[in-house]
Amino acid sequence: MTHPKDARLLSMKAMTDTMPAMELKSMPLDTAAEVLQFLSDHEEFDSLTVAMSEEMTRHDIKTMLRELAVELRKVAAASARPYHPKDDKNLTPKARKTLTCLSPMEEKTLLTAFGLIERR
Repeated sequence: MTHPKDARLLSMKAMTDTMPAMELKSMPLDTAAEVLQFLSDHEEFDSLTVAMSEEMTRHDIKTMLRELAVELRKVAAASARPYHPKDDKNLTPKARKTLTCLSPMEEKTLLTAFGLIERR
């Protein structure tokens, strides 16, 4: 026999597996993932565990938040547009011209060093 909490978690997983791409209006997805991870790491959830009447433990809530953070990071990474220096309005024309003289590896190294693209 399946425990009601397990059945609810399984149904939530099935629902999220078929969800369309997610978009937040209030903040970037990777930022939301960081917030969820922070809450999971630092919040005690005392009032929430009381309100849930022991349906979910503190550990269950923290695990769920970590899982959501991981999934949000995946969605953010999948939907991220690649960085193109020619589209960056913050770069001067001279900087863009200099980048065209570099090999792809040199360009990536330089842009990563200046924090314009993420390390992967």
